[in-house]
Amino acid sequence: VTCSAYRRSGLFDEAEDLWRDLITEARRNRDLAREADFLTALALLKGDKGDLRGSLSMRMQAHDIYARLADSNYVLSLTNLARAHAELYELDRAQLLADRALVQCDPDASLWLAHIHYTLGLIAYRKNEPRAALHHLDVVLQIELGAAGALNEVVIDAHRARAWSYRSLGAT
Repeated sequence: VTCSAYRRSGLFDEAEDLWRDLITEARRNRDLAREADFLTALALLKGDKGDLRGSLSMRMQAHDIYARLADSNYVLSLTNLARAHAELYELDRAQLLADRALVQCDPDASLWLAHIHYTLGLIAYRKNEPRAALHHLDVVLQIELGAAGALNEVVIDAHRARAWSYRSLGAT
């Protein structure tokens, strides 16, 4: 909780130190599931700090642990990897990972599906595929509206994709 509060407050160095302490403790206790969770959180922090390669490295470590444990978070970690590759404009790799996550995701895991479609929308957006981006972002909106979730980031991106799509199709 403290790490998350530090991150939200922009106290990245303090949060990173605490996450590293928690990772060390999880390793000492041989608690692989917590280690993977903490690595994922540290990866998000590194992304916030602009260390995209460091973020990818942490996400890969977490993904490897989830795979070894056959943990249900494996699918979400595929999406996290896809997002990291998309942030680095490694779009083919990002697409492959996100597609794999979509195929392996439980259809009843709506929040995970929303996360996957959001990632696919961002990948399509970066690949200059406005219709695909808009499709995926609309799927996210449908899922999150059905779940009464928070829509701020998705709505903004969907509006951007819609405007971009209309411009690319020659509409005013």
